Amino acid sequence: MALTIIDPATTAVVATFLFIFAVVFALLSYSKIFVKKDKNGNPAGEEPRKVYAIIAVVFGIFAATYEPLVAGLQKYLPYAATVLIVIFLILFLKKLITGDKKDKFDAFPVILSMGVLLLVLGIFWESVALYLPTDLSSANALWIVGLIIIIGIFYAVYKHSESPGAPATR
Repeated sequence: MALTIIDPATTAVVATFLFIFAVVFALLSYSKIFVKKDKNGNPAGEEPRKVYAIIAVVFGIFAATYEPLVAGLQKYLPYAATVLIVIFLILFLKKLITGDKKDKFDAFPVILSMGVLLLVLGIFWESVALYLPTDLSSANALWIVGLIIIIGIFYAVYKHSESPGAPATR
C-alpha cells in the first residue's frame, strides 16, 4: 500500500528540506557554538536546541526554494548521504573511543562493535566494492579497511589497559 499523502512532485523539495535541516542541526549541535561558556572555556549552560532548530528550519526553507540545489541534491543525495554516514560513523567512533575524561573507558563495546563491523563488511563486501574507485582492487581495499579496523581494536585495548605503575585490580 503506497502512501497517498506524499506527492511525487514535492518529494525532491521535501527531501532537500529534511537533508539540509538535518545537516545544519547536526553541525550546530556538534559545534556547540551557542552554548555559554564559563571563565575556563567549559560549557556553563544547556544547549539551546530550539535555537538550533529555528536556524536549521530557515536554512532548510531557503535551500528547498532554490531550484538548482533541489535538482542537484536529487541527483547526488545518495552519494552525499553515504559520505555523511561515513563522517557520522567516524565521529561516533571517535567519541566512543575517547569518551569523557572523567568516565572510566570500557573497551569491550568498542572492540565488539568493530569486530561485528569487520564481519558485516566482509559479508557485504561485494555490494560495497561497487562504490570503490575503479583503479583500486576490491581485495586490496578490503585488506586496507580490515587493517584499519584491527588497528582500531588494538588502540581500544591499549587505551583500556592500566597505566604501568598502577596496581592490578584483578
